[in-house]
Amino acid sequence: MLGVAVGFLSYKAFESSSIYYLRVSELKQKGETAYGDKFRVSGEVAPGSIQRDLGTLQFVIAEGGQQLPVRYKGPVPDIFRDGAEVAVEGRYQSADLFEATKLLTKCPSKYQPQSTAPPESSTP
Repeated sequence: MLGVAVGFLSYKAFESSSIYYLRVSELKQKGETAYGDKFRVSGEVAPGSIQRDLGTLQFVIAEGGQQLPVRYKGPVPDIFRDGAEVAVEGRYQSADLFEATKLLTKCPSKYQPQSTAPPESSTP
């Protein structure tokens, strides 16, 4: 009996970690065969697409010339905004909707490359 329980828990752990990670364009290529399946999809939040209504967040992520409408209920990262790079996890319901259960936002890099140009001389 203990072996069955361990086997079941192992299967569930593997199942939850086996979510496909795709870009928007890759998910769109799968078409209707992907409807209802779990995915983690990444792209950028399309400017002007964010709508908030009674605890529901709707927005569009874009990548590779493709767009994916997303609906999400849950905590929203502070750095979520137009143009942010995000990953959403959930189910692909149809070409017009991705029902997200997780929303992850990539932190912007604070690294700024230094200029390689030599400093300007102040001699006359």
